[in-house]
Amino acid sequence: MLAPRTLTAAIYRQQDGYTAHCLELDIATQGSTVDEAMRRLPEAVASRLRVLADPRRELSRTPAVCSFAALAFRSFQLPGIL
Repeated sequence: MLAPRTLTAAIYRQQDGYTAHCLELDIATQGSTVDEAMRRLPEAVASRLRVLADPRRELSRTPAVCSFAALAFRSFQLPGIL
């Protein structure tokens, strides 16, 4: 198991709520409040990292494009998972 990491999330206001976007890993979650979007982000990141750690997985090369202006930035803890 790895040590916990601190990552950065950009918070974006959407028409129907908020998006929390992990800048280091390009993973995002949504919620009706900032807290809800942020609560979902660590599990989404952990889930993605488990998929990436699978040696049977093929890597995709999809570029990320983001043109939103961030409302705020927050740090969040990702518990050691691997």
